[in-house]
Amino acid sequence: MIIYIIDRLVRWSRRFNPATVYKAIEHPGPCLELRMRKKGWVQQAGQYVFLQCSEISLFEWHPFTLTSAPEEDYLSVHIRKAGDWTGELYKIVNNHSKQKTMKEGKNTELQFQLAVDGPYGTPSDDIFQYKVSVLIGAGVGCTPYVSILKSVWYKIKSGNTQFGTKKIYFYWLCSDTK
Repeated sequence: MIIYIIDRLVRWSRRFNPATVYKAIEHPGPCLELRMRKKGWVQQAGQYVFLQCSEISLFEWHPFTLTSAPEEDYLSVHIRKAGDWTGELYKIVNNHSKQKTMKEGKNTELQFQLAVDGPYGTPSDDIFQYKVSVLIGAGVGCTPYVSILKSVWYKIKSGNTQFGTKKIYFYWLCSDTK
């Protein structure tokens, strides 16, 4: 019980160092990509965070996998509209946008804040230490691998071939291709 109370207090204190959402992109699905900036942010590929939007609830935190690569100067998450909280977040993004309607692939400039707790580890933290890696995701379960694959792309583009991975097999299972 004491550990739980300490966890809640630490998470509550992190509300006071929020991330600024500066861009929202709506993808098919519907899936909303939020790009944020936060001071002192350091991440590894495949990690996740908890997000809290005070306009929805002061005590509700939701986990989302980071889809930004460590080499990028922002953090991003992809959020599928699937329930009350995410539906409410869609409305808030719409209200904060300069354009009142968001279109597929359209960048919307924003300026509002979300509390971010994390990043937290993942089983794929040491993926670049192995010669061959197999990544298997289903539906939105592929989001941890977006960050990993983007990181590989940045490493190759910069000429950094010193990481241990030589082959990556990526399997993405989708029940619906629409």
